[in-house]
Amino acid sequence: MRIGLAFTMAVAALLTLAACTQATPPITIGDGRLTNQWPALPEPVSWRPAAGTCHQSFLANLHRTAYEPVDCAAQHQYETVHVGDFVPEVKEPAHQQAWADCDAKTAAFLGGQWRDRQIWIGVSLPSPEAWSGGARWYACQAGAASWVGHPKITFVGSIRQGFDSLPNLRWGCGQQPEHGEYQPLECDQPHNSEFAGTFPLDVPFAEVEAKYADNDPLFHQGCLKVIAKFIGVRDEQALASRTGSSYWLPDESDWTAGDRSVRCHLWTGSRQVTRSLEGAGAAALPTR
Repeated sequence: MRIGLAFTMAVAALLTLAACTQATPPITIGDGRLTNQWPALPEPVSWRPAAGTCHQSFLANLHRTAYEPVDCAAQHQYETVHVGDFVPEVKEPAHQQAWADCDAKTAAFLGGQWRDRQIWIGVSLPSPEAWSGGARWYACQAGAASWVGHPKITFVGSIRQGFDSLPNLRWGCGQQPEHGEYQPLECDQPHNSEFAGTFPLDVPFAEVEAKYADNDPLFHQGCLKVIAKFIGVRDEQALASRTGSSYWLPDESDWTAGDRSVRCHLWTGSRQVTRSLEGAGAAALPTR
């Protein structure tokens, strides 16, 4: 067969070549051990988002292909205020741990308690494929909060240190009927409600939802303390006959993530005012 013939001829040729060629000593490099002469390759660097960038959408799992920063000077919906890292050994993303860090980092970035402004925070994590490849970052995203009856604002410019300098972030004043939808208003227009602040309530969502449905007094009592501080009154009981309260909760996903705080508004019922009552004292409250 041709294969056998070719093999026989090739072997013969190799034997002839070996007989006619003088042996050549091996070439050595350095100490002759090639394995220790090459510098170690650098660790591969995976993609990660950048802090201080602005975006039009929020993604819980952020892919590089979907990463589309926009100019912060233009209208946008979200801003990445911080990018942190889990410890390399972690097996699964610790979402609540990341959210707690984002809670603190957003307050520092904004220059004040973000819950007291129209701010919502979320955590973006690597895609499952990137996580499997070793990515261990998390991105803290700040966006505009939404609330029934209150239109969602749009950001123009960074919110960095904007707690006091960006009045559009304030919840402000509005008209809250006893039954019906809240209507936001400028504080110099007649209104009966004004955002006063928040208080923490660290209980599971099912429990707080049940209490909310039952109109549990703990909400009004907690909000009265917040309102007293907002108005500038030491004893909240002195306000009991002067103002009521209205309040709302984050949704279940945000509550579970870590935003366990009740939002409080002072409420004067049928009596209206035409100014902000922040720091105004009890005398500024309308009488019955």
